[in-house]
Amino acid sequence: MARARGWAYVLASTGVGSFVTSANLSTVNVAFPDMRASFEGESLASLGWVINAYTIAFAAILLPAGRLADSHGRRRMFFAGLSLFALGSLVTGAAPTLAVVVLGRTVQGMGGALIAPASLGLLLEASPPDEITRSVALYGGITAVGVATGPTLGAFIVDSAGWRWSFLLSLQFAFAAWFVGRNHLSTARGARRQRVDAVGVVLAALSMASVSLAIAEGGRWGWTSAHIFEAFGVGIAAGVWFVLRCQRHPEPVLPMDLFRVRAFSLSTSATVLFGVGTGALLLSNVLFLTGPWRYSIVRGGLAVSPSPVVAALAASSVGRFGARFGERTVGVPGALILAAAVLWYRFHVGLEPHYWVDWFPGAVMAGLGINMAFPMLQSAGVRDVGAARFSVANASTRAALQLGTAVGVAILVAILGDRKSTLSDFRAAWLMIAVFAVAIAVLVAPIPQKSRAVPD
Repeated sequence: MARARGWAYVLASTGVGSFVTSANLSTVNVAFPDMRASFEGESLASLGWVINAYTIAFAAILLPAGRLADSHGRRRMFFAGLSLFALGSLVTGAAPTLAVVVLGRTVQGMGGALIAPASLGLLLEASPPDEITRSVALYGGITAVGVATGPTLGAFIVDSAGWRWSFLLSLQFAFAAWFVGRNHLSTARGARRQRVDAVGVVLAALSMASVSLAIAEGGRWGWTSAHIFEAFGVGIAAGVWFVLRCQRHPEPVLPMDLFRVRAFSLSTSATVLFGVGTGALLLSNVLFLTGPWRYSIVRGGLAVSPSPVVAALAASSVGRFGARFGERTVGVPGALILAAAVLWYRFHVGLEPHYWVDWFPGAVMAGLGINMAFPMLQSAGVRDVGAARFSVANASTRAALQLGTAVGVAILVAILGDRKSTLSDFRAAWLMIAVFAVAIAVLVAPIPQKSRAVPD
């Protein structure tokens, strides 16, 4: 009983930390109009760095953060991440200029990157071996709810109190995660004798940052511009050097033998596609509701709320089914349900708003499909790697998700274009997302059902 209570406290602390960082990724989108009014002299491209700064900092630090969590203590990295995230939220919310907002968002991104791998590592460390899939499903459900509720919560906060409070309220969540976890998170410090490869850390950060920058700025700079080629070139060169170094270094940032674990390699590949599909889906739905259907920001936020509600309600059941029957038994149907949801939009949604008949069924299916697929990908990604590498394995799958999301948004922008988007544009985008969802199912299907754990 005491062990179950301790696990619940760990889930509450790490879950709140994951929720606030994932919600922050999508909350900022609905704060844009209010922010633009506050900084009238700034261009839309400059305002875009409010999103890009967080995305690039998060992606750049993620892999090194996983390695540091495993080697120097997950609790230490988790609390450091909460502190950085809270500091960045305070700086952003109180910023007198846009430049300070971007600085605050950069600090937030660094904090979020420390929180993500350490939080799941702490939860798995506190979970019995036969409960790992259930723990990951609950954690993944909380993360999915954070991403999906971000626009809804952000819309209400911005509408009632202004954009600054959409950041300042993050302080309370960070404090709550620390307060609940301070007496319950493991104090194990990890293998401190291990040496962190500083050059590998720099290469990983440079590669992720450069690729993320190129994807984020492709639409504005032009995909064939010299700056885009330079950014991609630096990212690819640093990535290749990083892989070669990890193959030779005695304590690599990313142990390359992880990719010999079939469940890890397949789930990580599927996670990239999941990021492409869901990144494009979340943005396309908000743009459609506030565009062709002319919903207000608040009404649009409410319109997408069935997805996170279903995800929250299904999280516990998904975890139990996944633990009993295996990740692919739940993950494959989840990906196909996601494809069905998007195809529902494709063939049923028209220019005339009929929310309950045309939109609501798709939103429910999307929430269920996402919450069946994503936790199973996370579980498969960590289950066979050994407890000592939980955080770095999770950081790898989160980096794959982050990269896929950036690619998905870029593809969506290319499909919709700069002109006023038509119904046919959105239908093309939804069809593309459905194809990626089916591809996820194809990659999840060969994941082994039985654990083949490697030594710690």
